[in-house]
Order: sequence, then C-alpha cells, then structure tokens
Amino acid sequence: MQMLPDGSDTRVLNRQLLKQLVNDNDHIHMIQLKLSQGAKPGMGGHLPGSKVTPEVAAVRRVPVGKTVISPPQHAEILAATPKESVAKLIDFVEEIRALTERPVGIKLCVGRLDELDLLVEAMRSTGKGPDAIQLDGSDGGTGAGQNLFLNYVGYGTAIETCAYLDAKLKSAGIRDRVAISASGKIFTPAHAAMAFAVGADTIDTARGAMLALGCIQSLKCHTNECPTGIATNSAWRSHGINIPEKSTRIHHYLQGFHNDLLTITRVLGHSDPRDITPKDLRMVGDAHISQDQNGVKIPVWQG
Repeated sequence: MQMLPDGSDTRVLNRQLLKQLVNDNDHIHMIQLKLSQGAKPGMGGHLPGSKVTPEVAAVRRVPVGKTVISPPQHAEILAATPKESVAKLIDFVEEIRALTERPVGIKLCVGRLDELDLLVEAMRSTGKGPDAIQLDGSDGGTGAGQNLFLNYVGYGTAIETCAYLDAKLKSAGIRDRVAISASGKIFTPAHAAMAFAVGADTIDTARGAMLALGCIQSLKCHTNECPTGIATNSAWRSHGINIPEKSTRIHHYLQGFHNDLLTITRVLGHSDPRDITPKDLRMVGDAHISQDQNGVKIPVWQG
C-alpha cells in the first residue's frame, strides 16, 4: 500500500505477483497499463462489492464482497507536474518490460493534446517508452460511466487523436517504434477504414459485439442488475443468454465486419486496410469546406 497526497491509501503494483503470472501463463504476450478510458476519463475503475464473487476476488486479490475502487492515476506515476508524471510513466514502462520480458503498451483517452506532446518528446529524448499506444475516443461507452463524462469529457474521437499522435510520432522520427491502436465507438467497417487511414495499425471494437450479444444500453452495468444478463454475475439474470444463439450472432457480426472492411479496402484500390491513406478520404468540416484527395479545399454547396 502507498499513501496518496490526500492521505488515503492505494494499492501499488505487486511486482513479484506480476512476474509469477507471466511466468506461469505463456499465453501472456503483452502487458498493458490502462491510464484512462473514453467513457470515464479521470475517474478510475469501480467494481461494486455485489460483483466481487469468490472467483473475482481470487483474481483481484481482494476480499469477497468488497467494493474495489481503482484510483484515477497509478500511484507509481504521481508527480507534481505533467512533465514529471510522463517521465515516471516512461520509467514505469521500462521497469515492467524488464520485469516481464514482454512488450508493454498503454491505453488512454486524451484530455489535452499537450499530454501527447509531452509523451512523444519524452520517448524521443530518452529512446524509451511504450511499445504500443491504444487511444480510446472520448465517445467510448459503458453504462458504468456518468453521462457528464460520457458526453463532455475527453479531447475527441479515437480517429482525431490517432491522426494527431501518428503525425507527432512521425515528426519525432520514432513512428516505427510504436504500434497505434484506435478504440472507442469504432463499430462499423467505415469507422475502421477511417482509423486505418489516419494512422492506426490496429483497431479495437467492443460496442458492436456487445450489441450483437443483446446489449440494450440500459446503463446498469455497474449495478449487477443488467436486464439482458450480460454485465452481471446473477445466475437468475444471466440464464436468459442463449450461448449457441448469441455466439452465432457475434460470429456473423464479426464476419460481416471483416468482409465489408475488405470490400471497402478493395474499392479504394488496396489489398490491406492498413494501406488506406488520408488521400482516400473526403472530409467536410464545420466551415462547409471539403478537401479532395490532393488536399485541395473545395467549397460545399449549402441549401
């Protein structure tokens, strides 16, 4: 345990346990540090005690029935200034990589672009840093998040921040050192194509699979009273999930996603989605100005 500036105690990384888990599970190929997520940036994690069954308690190393509140920032990277915090993050990543002998990535929802500026500059100047960066858009979703955070907190979409980070890494000359993943409301092939166009190496999607599973977005994920039986460990509520039927629905969704993305890719004249570029896009901004494939601005007719 470690004491925070406000006097409260917080858990810190159990290095020996992490090393043991990696050594005992050869299917662990990477470690990811979650800094924040799009649906509730700056809030940390909340696991109500009603969900902490013996199985969950064993995984989280907490008493059964105990509510688990994860702090909004890892104690290991707390600092007086953002620049110092980023420096500590770089050191923390390096420590975990040496400890586990695995690549280490980070996940965050960007609040300010200068956060990315500080991170990229630290990576450039030290030659260190994460092997992968997952960008969660501010429009990411979970029923456990507050509407205020769901709708108004965070810089922008995963596609916006992905484009910015890709450009910054290229400018710093370190783009080839880092894999970028875009996540947060990317649940159609068109969203995926745009993410690849602006620099993503991979995309992560959960919303589409959740909807295919039967999620009705009732915003009860954190109450253990999910009416569809998905986000609950209540046997009575989850008995309505027909595994053969639901797994088939998800299979068809993912298969359709894959096929349609490849179709878009071929229509654009490419063989791999990662070959899609900004020149394949036509974007219309608030000023009703369209940009063609060569970056030429074209006025858009207004009715």
